[in-house]
Amino acid sequence: GFGKVKRAKIWGDKGCKRGVHLGSWTAVCSKRVQGGLGLRSAHHMNLAALGKRGWKLLRGEAGLWCELLKAKYGLQFSGPRMVQTTSCSPSSVWTRIKHGLNTVVEKDVKWNIGDGRLISFWGDSWLKDRPLREFSVAVLTEEESNAKVYNMWNNVQGWDWGRLVSVLPPQQLLKLAAIRIFQEEGLEDCLGWGADPSGAFTVGSAYKITVGPIELGTDDLPKSLLRKIWNLRVSERIRCFVWLAAKGKILTNSERRQRHMTNSAICILCSRADESIIHLFRDCEVIRSLWKDIIIPRNHVHFFSIPPIDWIKCNLNDGFKNCFQAEGGIVFGTVTWWIWKWRNGKAFRGDQLPPHKKQLIEQQVKDFVVAWGRKIARTSGTEQSISLVRWDRPHTDWCKISIDGSVTGDHNLVAVGELYGTLKGHGYVAFP
Repeated sequence: GFGKVKRAKIWGDKGCKRGVHLGSWTAVCSKRVQGGLGLRSAHHMNLAALGKRGWKLLRGEAGLWCELLKAKYGLQFSGPRMVQTTSCSPSSVWTRIKHGLNTVVEKDVKWNIGDGRLISFWGDSWLKDRPLREFSVAVLTEEESNAKVYNMWNNVQGWDWGRLVSVLPPQQLLKLAAIRIFQEEGLEDCLGWGADPSGAFTVGSAYKITVGPIELGTDDLPKSLLRKIWNLRVSERIRCFVWLAAKGKILTNSERRQRHMTNSAICILCSRADESIIHLFRDCEVIRSLWKDIIIPRNHVHFFSIPPIDWIKCNLNDGFKNCFQAEGGIVFGTVTWWIWKWRNGKAFRGDQLPPHKKQLIEQQVKDFVVAWGRKIARTSGTEQSISLVRWDRPHTDWCKISIDGSVTGDHNLVAVGELYGTLKGHGYVAFP
């Protein structure tokens, strides 16, 4: 089905050849803040869509398909559910819609009380998640069991307390006392969807019900770290890559050897140690020199000594200052992504690493900063235009002064310059 096609696309399955599955499909389909990719399960989405069809049928909405099903199977509304009254064998369409009604809709359908003529007082779940019959402390007669909410209310005295006090416990009586029935206004009872605040059925809220709560495992990442990963101002491909790296799912040679995909775990770049994630992206001699050029010197000791997960957290939280003066998360994601590309190019095509690695990464970081700046400007409606800045001569009898400064992050050096001029000429003075 569609779910199989979706999994094949994610994991790279081709025909009879199975790709490398880096995690369970349940985890992949969980929310991003729960450690997944946020993809929707085709199975649960199908149930939610069937629930929507069942909801339309339950609410009596107009439609040719509704009329056909009602006429063929003699469907009748009984409480918050549809009952088949004919002996006609169900088709696959009606079977699937009924399955959606039973597994999705009936879990969270609620009554919105109007005049109380349609709601069974004891049999329907209108006051609480369970029918009042389950709270009864006495045996109900047949007449009482068939009573509607309308029959238990009097416009003058309110609820029929004389009948209810001896049957219901005090807690339920208090809840009844807070509800009023407006019989004189002619409001009809109607069904509402309890999973959405508006009361309207939505496929999104139904999908949440079909999935249910997902418990985080012991190896899942903290929510704060996951939010940092998915809020990185880089491309979606790099965010997914950082997510895999943080979960330890990158197919380095060490990981490939554990999966019996290779006999050697030696690093492709340096050929001196096992290629684990932390070795490839930080401790490898080839990569270590690149990081030293990017991270300012005073952070080197801490940068190369902390444990892997703390190293990722610190990078994403902008804990290490870089010579590009950009966000730490952007630099970290860009560098690790390019390291992985260079590694794969050398492993599978025999490519050599480019000589100007730092300049290439710097340009990529600048592109991300500019792109996200434009996106934010478009979103906020404050997109700025680029204009040429130049020095113009002042008017007659005027002296024009321009002051500018700069600072280097590597050595903490500051320089300030002053440019002054008149209509006939100008001079330059610098203050170190």
